[in-house]
Amino acid sequence: MDIQGATITDVVNVLTVSLPRGRVIEMHKRAYYGLSLCIDGGQITYTQNGIECTENRTHAVILPMGADYTLRTDTTGIFPVINFLVSEPIEDEITVFEVQNSNYFIKCYEELKKLCLSDGSRTKKLSLLY
Repeated sequence: MDIQGATITDVVNVLTVSLPRGRVIEMHKRAYYGLSLCIDGGQITYTQNGIECTENRTHAVILPMGADYTLRTDTTGIFPVINFLVSEPIEDEITVFEVQNSNYFIKCYEELKKLCLSDGSRTKKLSLLY
C-alpha cells in the first residue's frame, strides 16, 4: 500500500473499542478507511478473502473503505480506531505494518481524540494522523 502518497482529506471520527476475547464481528462495506492499533496486550485477527492478518501492540492495520472482512478478538484488549477519508483510493486489502514506538502512536491518538471531541482544528487533526 502506498499510504505515503495518499492525501487524507478528513478525519471522520475517533473511537476507542474495547473487545473481549472470542468476539467475532463481520464487517460489510466498511464506510471509511480506518487505522487501528492496540493500547494494551490485546490481539485481533482479521480475515479478508481467506487471508489472515494480526493486529496487536506491535502491529497496526489500515482497514480499507468498502471492504468486507471478519475480525476475531484473540485476546481481550482496547483498540483505538481512527476513521478517515482520502482523495483517491489507496488499497482494497487490509494492510498490516509494524509499529516501532506504540507509546508515541497512542499519545498522538489521545491528542487526536481530544481534538475530535472539542471540534478542534482540522489541520491539527490531519497533521496528527499523518
